[in-house]
Amino acid sequence: TVWEISPNGQTVVYIADQQFDGVMELYSTPINGSSPPVKISSSADVINFEISSDSQRVVYRTSSASGQDIYSTPIDQNANVQLNKQPILSNGGDNLLSFKIGPDNSNVLFVADHEITGVFELFSVPLTGGTVTKLSGTLVAEGDVNTFHISPDNAYVVYRADQDSDDVFEIYSVPLAGGAITKLNGPLATSP
Repeated sequence: TVWEISPNGQTVVYIADQQFDGVMELYSTPINGSSPPVKISSSADVINFEISSDSQRVVYRTSSASGQDIYSTPIDQNANVQLNKQPILSNGGDNLLSFKIGPDNSNVLFVADHEITGVFELFSVPLTGGTVTKLSGTLVAEGDVNTFHISPDNAYVVYRADQDSDDVFEIYSVPLAGGAITKLNGPLATSP
């Protein structure tokens, strides 16, 4: 069982095969045991989750034969919204490398092959669902975003990608709302 206590100390959220053996689902329960656990995931095979810093919502990732998805739900009820919603890619796609709720709980950022199968890019979506916005720039052939960090003031995202040259990973910054991308590192040394 994977579990976490909400930041306000009131709720425990956990993944377990509580209802059916081998079917991993997401549950929420008051920390004092005053009411029974509530299943808050809408689909099975929950991989991981994150609780918003205001303890109001949970974002979780699932896996199925058609790929991986992320959902957002209130911490105490099953009212799920799929965050990476879009037409299913013809040959797979939506394999999520990572996701993170922004510091002000307004957005969820994720790295996935959301638009092109096998091309991992950085996206943002409102925490309660809505339009998915691509934040990373146009990637060179075989390029991918592999990690990111959100600034504490929720204004910028810094990500690492081989955006300009394949297998040459550099650091870029982009406003969380989208916009101009800035390369942050200087020129890199080249092999002799």
